[in-house]
Amino acid sequence: MAQDTGERRRALIDYNRRLGAPPRVLENIERLGSGSEGAQAVAVVSGQQPGLLGGPLYTIYKAISAIVLAERLARTEGRPFVSIFWNHSEDHDFAEVGHIYLLREGRPVKLEYPPPEELAAGPRSVAELPLDPGRLEGLLAQIEEATPQSEFSASILERVRELASCSRDFGEFFSRLMLWWFGEWGLVLVEPRTLRELMVPVFARLIEEPAATGRLVAQAGERLRREGRPPALRQPEHFCNFFVDRRRVLFRDGRFSIGVDGQTYSKEELLRLLEEEPWRFSTDVVTRPLVQDWLLPTRAYVAGPNEAAYLAQLGEVYRWFSLRMPRVILRHRCTLIERRIKRILDRYAPWDVKLEDYREPGRLAKRIAKAMSGLEEGFVRRREEIARILEGLKGELSKLDPQLERPCEAARAKIAKVLDQLEDKAAKAQREREPHLKEQIHRAASYLFPLGQPQERVLNIMEFLIRHGPSLLGWLKEQIARSEPGEHLLIELPPGER
Repeated sequence: MAQDTGERRRALIDYNRRLGAPPRVLENIERLGSGSEGAQAVAVVSGQQPGLLGGPLYTIYKAISAIVLAERLARTEGRPFVSIFWNHSEDHDFAEVGHIYLLREGRPVKLEYPPPEELAAGPRSVAELPLDPGRLEGLLAQIEEATPQSEFSASILERVRELASCSRDFGEFFSRLMLWWFGEWGLVLVEPRTLRELMVPVFARLIEEPAATGRLVAQAGERLRREGRPPALRQPEHFCNFFVDRRRVLFRDGRFSIGVDGQTYSKEELLRLLEEEPWRFSTDVVTRPLVQDWLLPTRAYVAGPNEAAYLAQLGEVYRWFSLRMPRVILRHRCTLIERRIKRILDRYAPWDVKLEDYREPGRLAKRIAKAMSGLEEGFVRRREEIARILEGLKGELSKLDPQLERPCEAARAKIAKVLDQLEDKAAKAQREREPHLKEQIHRAASYLFPLGQPQERVLNIMEFLIRHGPSLLGWLKEQIARSEPGEHLLIELPPGER
């Protein structure tokens, strides 16, 4: 935890108050680290880089998972827990976050915010990219065209415009959206640039011992390999686990360099730069959780599966900083199901169709077509009969001449191939008799697995808010609160879609 909790508290209050956070958020910040020993408020943290308009749905599930876990732990442990979301606006991969996917006529469509001109000068963190109202308005117009008209459309889009108009950049815009959606439940937003001066001791130690974290991560990776688990983190020995001006810092022959061909520094010179211009320093995948938990009284971190994999290599790094590593809790995974999709799932459920089967809609349609006509069962029965006949024939012929076994096996293979071809033709004929089958399976697949990926990794929340209104978030929280961490939920959305 940061030594000056008062300074940390003031920075968090100033940031959240400036973004219009509701009173419950500010009350939660005041509770952090206050109170008698053993009764102090501690944190359940999650986080993500600031995706456009919230990014993929899993960002929403992370935030709700953290809120629900904090409430649950407060009840079971008898002490206050505060949910916190770390807005990782230091990320500089704009191509990854500068777009969203919605469904148009049942198909995923990509809507993009044009890359800002500032990116031409080199890597910039998302926090450094100004938000252009004109470009955002163009994106919102596309959203309005792609989504159905509903009683919520105008108010949802107008609220987004209001939040954008008072946001200086993408990082701030993301935090305002998250406070709009989750502030009523007390979710505190953290953006690392507002706490940069408090991070100086961490960066100073990374400069003093530049090879330490990389060595510890590599050793942990080797242990995982010996256990038969591939390590999630790998890096060259000369990489330092922090950036300057969003460029990787390298350490070779006793000197630091910023990027491959950048300016070089001695240890003393880089420490001086840190003291004079701390805002130029930022974390990477190894040191982001470290800095986060050095600053915050974290007791649990809500992670996605990829995060959990690399956090498994950071235990020694935490011990090196004399920090207790928080419990890592998997976020909830969710698949939203609207009534029109539920009808399709129900229709084909009698044929033992699982959710994952919709990843391959062509194969699933073929299988159902066979099953609906009894073809599959009939072909299985006929194959078994033919196999018995051929096996008996092979036995009789082998008595006559053992060399005849080989042509028997060849005949078996040819007959099997002919049967496969015949079954495919029969299934095609069945599909033609069931004209809506293929269309319905593909429609459900595009909804459940757009672009062949889980829904939560592709689609954005805006479409669902426009269909169902802001109360949808409360509905999701209710469903998640009834389940266990890490569970995959199929959530049927409430009536009211348009």
